[in-house]
Parts: sequence; C-alpha cells; structure tokens
Amino acid sequence: MLKKVIISVLLLCVVMAYQYWPSTPLSQPQTSAPLPVMQAPTPKPPSSVQTNIAPAPFVHNLNHELALEQAYQSSHDLHGFYLKYHNSTNPDEQLFALRAAELCAQFIASPEDSLTLQIQSLPNRNRSPEAQLAIQTLFARCSAFSHEFTTAKAFRDEVARLSNEVIQGESYFGTEMRVAIQQATGEGSKNQIKPLIRAVLLSKEPEAINGISSFMLPIWKTAAQNDTDSPSSPARVNALALMLATCELGRDCSKDANDSIQHCTCSNECQGLVEASIADIPLDLRQVVLSKKSEYVRAIQQGNLQILGLD
Repeated sequence: MLKKVIISVLLLCVVMAYQYWPSTPLSQPQTSAPLPVMQAPTPKPPSSVQTNIAPAPFVHNLNHELALEQAYQSSHDLHGFYLKYHNSTNPDEQLFALRAAELCAQFIASPEDSLTLQIQSLPNRNRSPEAQLAIQTLFARCSAFSHEFTTAKAFRDEVARLSNEVIQGESYFGTEMRVAIQQATGEGSKNQIKPLIRAVLLSKEPEAINGISSFMLPIWKTAAQNDTDSPSSPARVNALALMLATCELGRDCSKDANDSIQHCTCSNECQGLVEASIADIPLDLRQVVLSKKSEYVRAIQQGNLQILGLD
C-alpha cells in the first residue's frame, strides 16, 4: 500500500513538471535583447563669431602704376578717366582720378552756385599760338566735367575729398604729399623725412619720384655746403637730373602728354618736358645734367641710393 502512494506522488510530480517546463526546445538558442547602437557624436557647427582681422597691406604693382600713368597722360576724356577710378579702393587708381580732377579744376570760372568751365578762366600771359592751341586741347579733354557737377562748390569739394584720401592712403604719391606737408609745417625732422623719401625712391614709381625731387633739395644743399638757389647750383642740377630720370623710368614726358600740354599753357614751352627743361640749362651744364640723369636711373633701378645722398 505504501509503495502505491509513493508511486502516485512521483507521477503527480512528473505531470506538474511537464506542465510548467518551457515549451522552447533546449537545442534552440535563446534570443536576447539587441544591444544599443553606438552613435557617433554630431559635430558642432563652427562658431558664428568672427574675429576681427586687420586688412592686408596694399601691395603696389609697378606695371599697373605705369599703365595708369600712360592712360592718364594720353586720355582725351579726363572726366571719363576720373569716373573710372574716383571710387576705387586701389590707392594708385584713386591718385590718378585726383590728377584728372585737379588738372580740369583750373577751368572753373563760375560762381559757387553753378558750374561753367571756361577757357577765359586761365589768365592770359601773352601766350604763343602753340600755347593757345594747348589750352583749347586741354579744355576739350575736361569739358565733360560740367555734366558731372552742377556747382563749382561740388567740384571743388570732390577735389578736396580725393586729395584727403590720397594723402591718407597708401600710394607712394601719397607718401610724397605727406613729406610736403611735414616740410611745410616743420613737423618732421630730416631724420623723419628721409625714410619717406627713401620709400618713394625705392618704389621706382616715376610719378611719385618726380614729386619727391624738390624735397631732395635740402639734402643736396646740406651736402654741397652753402649751396645757392641759382639754376646752375649743384642742388638744382641734381633735382633737374632726377626729374629727367623719371621720363626714362616710365613717365610720359612727350609733348602730347597731358602734363606736357599743361606745362605748355603756363610757360609757352611746348616742345615737351624734357626738351623744355634742357632748354633752360646753360650749354656747359647740359652734359652734366644728362650724365647725372643716367646715374640716377641706374641707381634707382638697382636700389642703390648712395649716389642720391640717402645711404
């Protein structure tokens, strides 16, 4: 009897175990929850805050400056030339826009509330027939300025604006103008002015070098000791030789250039800048001037300024 009870209990345990055993076969692997996928961090956009970067200094291009010189000197429409460059951010281009405006401002002859360009505004100095023709030529090249400005004041204000920007700007001619101001006001000592003159000469830009030639006079006078203001004095000869050197360095000194035409209207010397300058020199000094001119051209091209008294 006891054996039957034990067997019944065992059978009951087996049945209960079978009912609660997992239905999945043992040979089938259990699937686990998927592992989380690792995401790469999203890159942050660059900061929108920009640091203030100083503008790069202006880089002079001698070939471009020479091209501007030729275009200005040969222009038959100085107003059109001015329009092309007067708002330029290039200091050299802005300089030549100023040159065109200054050249034509001489014809202003009207009251401040209107603008009339007149040949009669230039004083009559017993001009030769060549000089009279030069005035008419220059006037024709300037006449379109009356279409741009309705009053003489507006024209003069524009010339003043351009002049101020050139003086403050980075053209070498602007440097030359600052030298002029320092010498006129006595603000700059010779030691302060010399580096500015050196920078202009080393630039090889003929327009700027032409302007600086007169500022070399005090240096040459000091070197010559008790030099006079005579046209044949060593300092004056040197200054003239330097001016003539600029014609070989690329400045247009031909009789048809606007600067030569302007010189003709003022002096009755209409054969061209070189010829007119040499004509004023005594015969015994002409060869000296021409020889010095050649020396200065070589010195400037080679960057050797000792012969000019600056090394």
